Amino acid sequence: MSDKEQENSFRLLNERETARRLAVSAHALRYWRAHGGGPPWVRVGERLVRYEMDALRGWIERQARVRDGR
Repeated sequence: MSDKEQENSFRLLNERETARRLAVSAHALRYWRAHGGGPPWVRVGERLVRYEMDALRGWIERQARVRDGR
């Protein structure tokens, strides 16, 4: 993995960036955090909430539902 790929894989997104990527509101992310749902997140310091890019991608993939026509 190149240095650039490693840098991108560990990129931390703020709440606004994450909400934009998921096409949801920041309020939805806060609700999910408060109720134990949504994508994995980390707290940086006392107040900052961040979402790690690779963890977000994995969460999105796990949310995908495959329709089998039944």
